Amino acid sequence: AMAHTSHQNQCNNNFQNTLISRCFFIKFVIHQKLFYDKINLLQGEQFMKRFAIYGAGSLGTVLGAYITKNGGKIELINRNKAHINALNKNGATIKGTVNMNVEVHAYTPDKMSGKYDVFLLLTKQLQNKEVVTKLKEFLSDDGVIVTLQNGLPEPGIADIIG
Repeated sequence: AMAHTSHQNQCNNNFQNTLISRCFFIKFVIHQKLFYDKINLLQGEQFMKRFAIYGAGSLGTVLGAYITKNGGKIELINRNKAHINALNKNGATIKGTVNMNVEVHAYTPDKMSGKYDVFLLLTKQLQNKEVVTKLKEFLSDDGVIVTLQNGLPEPGIADIIG
């Protein structure tokens, strides 16, 4: 039983380290985007900062809860209506090493409108052609898609986005 607990703790630590690394990367991307937006504002350009997690399942919900808890504004998008309804009714509840409940803004893809500056993509890679093609119509002219998927999906996404 001790070996199992030790392995489980190691897996939990690896998951937390991976999540922390991805959070720092996302924070860098968002800060870089905000920096350039501030430069544009100083040059007199109007801009709207809009961020979304597309494919906000378990990992996306945790990430969205942390971003929201720390003052960020991010929309959670997922095709699972029951999950979206629960998030909007109860907030994102995280239990484990950290226990928290955060009010989030969540909806299904059919409710998307307007343009987004940053999409954090957390869907399965097998869906990239369909999903990224759909996201392209909602991406602002200087918007970015940041993939948090396993593997190396960036070349395929770049082929679609251009």
